[in-house]
Amino acid sequence: MIPCCDIVYLFGSLNRGGAETLLMDLFRKKDKLGYKIAAIHRKGGALEEDLKNTGVTFSLLFPKFPFDPVYLIRLRKRILGYKAKIVHAQQYLDAIYAKIALIGTKVKIVQTYHGYDYGLNKRGDAMIKFISKRIDCNIFVSKTQKGYFVGNLNLPESKVAVVYNGVDFSKLGDINKHEATSGVLRLGTVGNFVQGRDQYTLCKFLKVLKENNINYRFDFVGRKDEKNPGYFDKCHDFCVRNGLMESVRFLGSRTDVPELLKTWDAFLYSTDHDTFGLAVIEAIASGIPVFVNDWGVMREVTDNGELAVLYKTKDVEDLYKSFAGFISSPQRFFESSYHNAETIRSKFSIEQYILHLNNLYFKINRT
Repeated sequence: MIPCCDIVYLFGSLNRGGAETLLMDLFRKKDKLGYKIAAIHRKGGALEEDLKNTGVTFSLLFPKFPFDPVYLIRLRKRILGYKAKIVHAQQYLDAIYAKIALIGTKVKIVQTYHGYDYGLNKRGDAMIKFISKRIDCNIFVSKTQKGYFVGNLNLPESKVAVVYNGVDFSKLGDINKHEATSGVLRLGTVGNFVQGRDQYTLCKFLKVLKENNINYRFDFVGRKDEKNPGYFDKCHDFCVRNGLMESVRFLGSRTDVPELLKTWDAFLYSTDHDTFGLAVIEAIASGIPVFVNDWGVMREVTDNGELAVLYKTKDVEDLYKSFAGFISSPQRFFESSYHNAETIRSKFSIEQYILHLNNLYFKINRT
């Protein structure tokens, strides 16, 4: 017998990524959500076991080809069997599938946008424009991202909302209290080598550190993108060609990021178009100095640089200039980072996320 639930979450795959990590934190706190929930996914992935261990009911339904009518019928039957009031998709394709499958029903459909539409082909761009006007709410994870899509898609305010992502900071443990030490600087970054990230700028920065005789160890955490493996190779090859591999490690996808953050003296990040910057938030919350480029959403979540050091996007010289201040006076950075961690934990906790999500679900149910 299929249990009843209020909200059904739709996933593409269950691989490790920002959206999946966010929802895993949410599912672990499901008792605070105030709604009974279930999840349906089209593919498995590295986080499948962890997600299912949250106690949320998962169902695997997969189309044999795009818009497979058998899949759509099964999707409709499963959602209606749950007696769900809202379907919450994480990708535009799942929102479209839900819209087709639920024709003639009163089930509300919402979608969270975890990325932008950069790099999409004409078909993908047309699909986003189609579904954004036909669902009950388009949820954005930052004001910067909302402004971009509302402008591009001409969406009415009645169909949009901003719900900042949240983090279960308990997994990070207590805020680190760093002390300045002599010797090797331990540095790192977190992020898959996918479109939208800019690890290549960090590689060029590491070359500058070497040229200035800075003794460091740098960890790149993040998997190679199967769809675009060339970007990882570009970064790796740059480090090899410039003799950086004695100081650089490419660690791939890791499950122990909280432990790694505790071993680093500083966190560096570079992006072309992140929507929120979950890794940056976690790094600030751990209590270490964070250096991130001045992309719009990074200005937004860091209070315009109050909670992290902002440098000019793709400007390696500006990054080094900012970082030189940390090298010369690390204790000053460590002290301010502790207070930054307290602030960021109060702003972007998973509890705050649940509160805002609850309010949005309540509002959608009333319309």
